[in-house]
Amino acid sequence: MWFRGKIIFFIVSLNFLAYVLASAQTIEPDSANRLAYSNVEGNFKSVVQNKTLLYNGREYTMYDHRIKGSPFLDENLLKGNVYYRDYYFRDVSMFYDMMNDEIVILSYDQFSFIQLVKTNIDYFDLAGHHYIKLATDSSDGFVIKTGFYEVLHEGKTLGLAKRIKKVQEGQSAELPSQFKQFNYYIIKKGKNYFQVTSKKSILDVLSDKRSALSSFIRQQHLNFKQDFEPAFRRMLAYYDQLNH
Repeated sequence: MWFRGKIIFFIVSLNFLAYVLASAQTIEPDSANRLAYSNVEGNFKSVVQNKTLLYNGREYTMYDHRIKGSPFLDENLLKGNVYYRDYYFRDVSMFYDMMNDEIVILSYDQFSFIQLVKTNIDYFDLAGHHYIKLATDSSDGFVIKTGFYEVLHEGKTLGLAKRIKKVQEGQSAELPSQFKQFNYYIIKKGKNYFQVTSKKSILDVLSDKRSALSSFIRQQHLNFKQDFEPAFRRMLAYYDQLNH
């Protein structure tokens, strides 16, 4: 029913455009008529062209349903925004596949799925998370691999999270295979990237303000063992405040 409606809308749009074209041959070509025709034709072409650009990728195959859990950021198909092929697309029905680090969108047929071409994606927003694509980079012995990273803090320093899901193989029918998530945290300071795993490793990266940061941690009762990510965000925000 939905697809039929789309076809009808497309035919009506074509007929309307044909009507405008035919009318343009008989109506006196004053500036107002030329402007109206130009706007209709331009908007129609823009919509068709942009949709063609979005639905550009290969068909996506879902994972084995017997694996427990979800390979996606959220198991539900959600509306998100994506900057793709130099266009910003809003309210796109999409998944973020954290196993293969891919963006998957609902196709125009509203049934199948398309995997977008990763090299054409600059960033996307989904479920309140903002992800940017970084290219492979090596600094101070730490290698940033090409992929999508969630921005946790953005200021003079950049706090990132790399979230990956892997399949943990099951041992039996009672203990089936399941998706398990792993989070890795990164600080970009200047032009260099540093992976951090503890309070100490963060203080080592931000060593120029170690004393002030240590006092802040004690005063705010930040617990990196139990709530690493919130503490990580607050520490970077305070560091940038000190360097304001």
